[in-house]
Amino acid sequence: DTDTDTDTDTDTDTDTDTDTDTAADTFDLTFNLTGYGPHDGQIVSVKVLDSTDAEIGSDTATVASGEASFSWTDALADGEAYKVVWYVDFNSNSACDAAPDDHQWSTDISAVSADVTVDETHNTDFGDVCSFFTTAR
Repeated sequence: DTDTDTDTDTDTDTDTDTDTDTAADTFDLTFNLTGYGPHDGQIVSVKVLDSTDAEIGSDTATVASGEASFSWTDALADGEAYKVVWYVDFNSNSACDAAPDDHQWSTDISAVSADVTVDETHNTDFGDVCSFFTTAR
């Protein structure tokens, strides 16, 4: 028997090898903001980062009725940890500025094994996430 594949797959080659690897599991992320009434009409920018701070997703929305919601399909890999960073353009200059000019937050997502929903309620415990929103990144 001659093995004819290129061994770039992850299964063990056998006489009946069909090279039908199973794709790594991926999961959806839903990110919800509530209680953001002080920011109604303002733009919120969100980024999802992997454990190396590489961006895997981003989006913007206008806060309405104190809420904003974001979703990414098949964005999270099984067993990986992530971080979500976001800011509200409080001073409406289309850039991320240090608090209190803009309001910034972050939250960690531990290693995933299923779809993830993150619900964040407005607070004034601001972080420092503007470096993730610069054009150089």
